[in-house]
Amino acid sequence: MADSNGDKKGGRPPPAVVFEHKFFGSVKEPVFRLSEQNDEPCMFFKFGDAEVSLQFSGIKNEFDLEGTPDEAMLDFVGESLKFVQSMEMGDEFPEELKTGRASWEVTDEHKQIAYQRLTMQLVSWLSGDEVVVTNPGELMKISDDPRTKERVKEAFTRAAEALGIDAEDSYKVIDLITVLADELSHIEALRQMLDRVKVIGEKLEELRSYYLADRVILEIIEPITGLMATAIKELSSPIDQVDAQTGEILAVLKNIAPQVRFVRNMRDNLYRRLKAWDKIFNAWDNVIMSRSDNNEVVLRDTYRFLAPRFMKTDDWVLYSQLQEGDTSKTAMRW
Repeated sequence: MADSNGDKKGGRPPPAVVFEHKFFGSVKEPVFRLSEQNDEPCMFFKFGDAEVSLQFSGIKNEFDLEGTPDEAMLDFVGESLKFVQSMEMGDEFPEELKTGRASWEVTDEHKQIAYQRLTMQLVSWLSGDEVVVTNPGELMKISDDPRTKERVKEAFTRAAEALGIDAEDSYKVIDLITVLADELSHIEALRQMLDRVKVIGEKLEELRSYYLADRVILEIIEPITGLMATAIKELSSPIDQVDAQTGEILAVLKNIAPQVRFVRNMRDNLYRRLKAWDKIFNAWDNVIMSRSDNNEVVLRDTYRFLAPRFMKTDDWVLYSQLQEGDTSKTAMRW
């Protein structure tokens, strides 16, 4: 049975979510997802008319699961919830855990942008002044230039020589570029998601002008503005690191395996952070630039979302203490 639960030490997940302890079979249709209150992995199930949530840490302690296959299973489910919204008994684990590939799809546009970026790097490397272009409009303009198209073929041939690849096998350079572009296409998708965060920051600045005479709302907007600046800086970091790490195309192609691992690590780190923004994105999509009760609700919800994620630790501890009286949601915690 231990084999069916995978090899936690080696990072390999089991085939599906299955537990040994009788507790897991005693509850009806359990669902595993992150708590909305603190993003902790929990098991949710019905108990009478109520929905009960049990944190994984509590389950492990209560049933003495340390060192057992069930502990490893809970750890794998917890890791999976960084990439999928929920899991149930019998579900397969996401690709991130099984193969390292992303379980979420990108568009053909993202794939094209990533491929164009890398080919343009090769062309600029050929000229002796390698640059990284990430703006889609600039990439399209450069790629469509007839002179650029002429140089792309030469760049692939010269790159093959630099990599020690025989002339008749120069297609292998294209294969390497394709592999890397497939990985970077997810970074391009995340770059686009990050742009939505930046749009919220821009809307926030515009909305502020409608509340200049409202001290109560301004006292909400001001800290949100600071938290948004921190959020944009922190969320931009993984993309900036990937751009820098893949800025020398020949060095990347010579050592593609560790580069792929690096890109995937940055991808997963940023994806699980941006995934949490879905409700905030949707709320701000419906914000109209005027004073309204809805906008004030969105502002308060945005503050509650940003504070635990981007507020300085000492400030957050103080804020949390002030909120201890909030009992709007109930959870069992062992």
